[in-house]
Amino acid sequence: MSAEITSPPLPSRNRWSTSSIRSTSSELQDKDLPQVPHSENTIAENDGIKFKADDSLSFISAVRQQELYSSPMMNEAFNGVINDPTFHQHLVVPELTTSAYQESDQFWNTIIHDYSDQWIRRREVDKLEAEILKGITPEYRSVVYLKTLQVRYKFSQDHTFGELLKRSSKTRDSLSNLSDKQEVIELVSLALDVHEDSEANLPFAKEKIVDKYLINVAELLTTVPELSEEKRFFILTKLYKLYSSVNQEEFMYKVNRSLEDKLDSFKHIASQGINWSAYYKKLIPELIWGKFDQDVSFKILDLIVFEGFDFLLRLILWTFLRNDTKLASLSGDDLLTFIQSQEFYSESINLEAVLELEPPVITYENEFYLMEANSLSNNKNELRNLNEVHDELVLKINNMKVQIEELQSTHTEISQQSEEYNVSLTEAELKRKELIAERDQLQKKYEHLTMKENLANTIKANQEFSQRNRELQQQLQAMKQSIEDKKHKMAKAMVNNQ
Repeated sequence: MSAEITSPPLPSRNRWSTSSIRSTSSELQDKDLPQVPHSENTIAENDGIKFKADDSLSFISAVRQQELYSSPMMNEAFNGVINDPTFHQHLVVPELTTSAYQESDQFWNTIIHDYSDQWIRRREVDKLEAEILKGITPEYRSVVYLKTLQVRYKFSQDHTFGELLKRSSKTRDSLSNLSDKQEVIELVSLALDVHEDSEANLPFAKEKIVDKYLINVAELLTTVPELSEEKRFFILTKLYKLYSSVNQEEFMYKVNRSLEDKLDSFKHIASQGINWSAYYKKLIPELIWGKFDQDVSFKILDLIVFEGFDFLLRLILWTFLRNDTKLASLSGDDLLTFIQSQEFYSESINLEAVLELEPPVITYENEFYLMEANSLSNNKNELRNLNEVHDELVLKINNMKVQIEELQSTHTEISQQSEEYNVSLTEAELKRKELIAERDQLQKKYEHLTMKENLANTIKANQEFSQRNRELQQQLQAMKQSIEDKKHKMAKAMVNNQ
């Protein structure tokens, strides 16, 4: 027998009130839940629940789920919603007398009234699974979910469901292509909105696959009878937190290891270049709603509520095992098309066979965390090296800062000089323009004066030429007269000589 394995210790649950709740025996009326057992006894008993490595996966999963639902992470308040320790005092269980449901009703009444998880202590997980496969009475499902998920919420004094619903309208447009039901879109938009504004914002909240997961869960919750809008929202919130509690990388590793150990065609399909992590993430919401009819989908959701997402690991493994031969014959795009098609899930699902699968998840988890630890060790060495490089870079950065300061000082000085030069240049430019204007003006004056002087000189020269001409004319006239006189004298002389 292997050693017992216990989960890490968890804080005790919030104490529930021990006040009595009235009970009626009328056949067709609702009856209240009985008095809650003393919280100290409940805590003491819950602390003793353990599982062993060789226990069935169903038992291990059930123990883990109850511990998870009692953890602070699953019970923290958020925007507009606070914890209500008296929530379960207001739950009522329908009184159904139909003979067809009589045995199941008795079992689920026992589960609802079981505040110390005696069904786990008595190792009745197999019986619970059998009752789930028979189908939870629809009228009981709401109370079973509220009790099992440990819903203890109420709206704060400053908020109501209607007010929060109005405020959440900003997120509805992005959800409209995921569902044609207005009540589903409103429910999911409210869940996303209150957690987005909350200090305890859930991881993965920005991922589109989360929207699809919440939409598909809400598709089922909106068909659960005897479930008010407020309680439907509280259940969706719990299932939202449940999804967020899953270590995505660990889950993908466990799925791959399960397929590697059990699937003959694993090596073949693993070499086809398919992004299996993306495929599994997309597949999870579709396994809850979309791949199967409503009856099967509710049973899958019921098993998730009681056993967590490790049930989906078994469902994925069973689906691949059923199609093992065909998977080996397909490659590339044909393989991807097949595993994404409805044909992959077309045959009647056998949930009983799914629950018989026992992949060694604890072994896979140990492998995963060992790899993580080795990775952390390598990361420490790398971090040490990076720290050394960081120190060197810090010194260089400090030196560069000094240089930058010096350059900044020089830059400031140059900028000041540049401003001074710009001012001087502007003044010089203005002076230059003034001088050019003055030069042009003087040029015009000079040209004007030059023209006057030239004109005066010309006039004077003309006058001198005129005077000279007169003198020459006088001389010419005198010469002509002299010539005439000489001609006259010669003529006389010639006459006398004759």
